[in-house]
Amino acid sequence: MADVAGTELELRPSGVDTLVFVATEMPLRFFFKPEAGEQAWAVLLGMRMLTRAE
Repeated sequence: MADVAGTELELRPSGVDTLVFVATEMPLRFFFKPEAGEQAWAVLLGMRMLTRAE
């Protein structure tokens, strides 16, 4: 599940770095730095790259 602007949306896995919104089939691709371990530094949503705020 993802909370987008107060609305919970269902996700399904599509790959090791990708989740897909079930209702729209829009992918969320996560980007990782090897030194950061399992914590993503950014996610690609449509044409937007959203970076992690520290």
